Amino acid sequence: VARRAGIPGVLDADAPVPDDRSILGVASHVAFSAQGLQTLVADNDLHRGLAAFHRIHDRWCCVTDGENGVAICCGGKSGSVPSFKARTVDTLGAGDVWHGAFALALAEKETERDAVIFANAAAAIKVSRHGAREGAPTRREVDDFLEKNAPKEAIG
Repeated sequence: VARRAGIPGVLDADAPVPDDRSILGVASHVAFSAQGLQTLVADNDLHRGLAAFHRIHDRWCCVTDGENGVAICCGGKSGSVPSFKARTVDTLGAGDVWHGAFALALAEKETERDAVIFANAAAAIKVSRHGAREGAPTRREVDDFLEKNAPKEAIG
């Protein structure tokens, strides 16, 4: 449906990866957790595992790895986006916040790299607070955080 509408279809590929693996080939953007990717490809090297997935499915993909940032693979090229420094208090819900922020930024026509930066900022705020839902930042908080912390050439 998303493809026909010309909009991104984002898959949150966390562990366990769905038994019906055909879903991995449908989404335009596949965002793995480190555990999700390792479960799928049985390889602890996230960059190598991501490249293996990309060779099979040929779509934009990434793997989130907490404070180690996000590895990206697209069009046969790979790269990474560092995480923001944060005092970690509670990681519960951080992945959900990351995926929601990433999907929002893509829906707003940001580039994938800028969407990852936006999502990293939202997750950095989230982990610095207690509570899954209660710790989720508002849009204004993420925008303010990025105004102070993001590389200027990366956003907007």
